[in-house]
Amino acid sequence: MLRSFSILPRNRSDHYFGFIHLEIAGNALRQRNVFVYPPSVKCDEDPSVAGAGACGENGNERIFSADQNASDCDGNLAGPYVSPYMTLDTSTKILGDDTVVYSVKLPAAYGGGFNQNQLTTLPGNGVRVRTAQGFSFGAEQPDYASFYREYKLPNRTAWLAKLYEVRAANGVLESDECAWVSGSPPESGTTCADHFGFDV
Repeated sequence: MLRSFSILPRNRSDHYFGFIHLEIAGNALRQRNVFVYPPSVKCDEDPSVAGAGACGENGNERIFSADQNASDCDGNLAGPYVSPYMTLDTSTKILGDDTVVYSVKLPAAYGGGFNQNQLTTLPGNGVRVRTAQGFSFGAEQPDYASFYREYKLPNRTAWLAKLYEVRAANGVLESDECAWVSGSPPESGTTCADHFGFDV
C-alpha cells in the first residue's frame, strides 16, 4: 500500500487550501480530499453560511472522493466519479515519467463531452503542478481554468499538523470539519475519520 499526502496552496481565483490523500492498493487508486475555505469577505452581498459559523468569522470545509482502477498494463486508470447529481466517467493517462492527464466526461445521456480536463506535471522535489480546464455542462464550451501548486508532505504527522494549522487560521468549527460535499450544498453525512480512513 502506498500513501501520498499533498497540500494544495491557495488558488488565485477561489481561495482555499486543499489536502489530498492518495492511497494505492493493488491496481486501485483511492483519493480523498478536504478543501478548507477562509471566512467570506462578501458578507454584505451574501451573509448566508453553511453550518453554525458566522459569515466573515468562520471558514468552512468541503470533501471530495474519487476512485479508479487500472485500465491497462501501462499504468493508466479509469473509474466512475459519483456526484450528487450523476455519475461521470474519469480516466487517467500517463504520458511519461513526469506528465499525467486526468479527464472527467459527462455520461452519454447528458450529451457526453468533457466536464473537466487536467494536465499534471511532476517537475521533482515533491512538487506537483496542475492546471484544470472546465467546460459548461453539456455545451463543451470552456467555462473556467485553474492553476494549482501542490506539495508532498513527508508523512501523515506533517500533513495533519498543516491541516490543523490551516483550520485554526481560518476559524473552521469542529462541527463543520468534513461536513459538506464539494461542488454541491448537501451535507456529507460522514466524519473525517470515515472519509479518509484514519483519524483526522
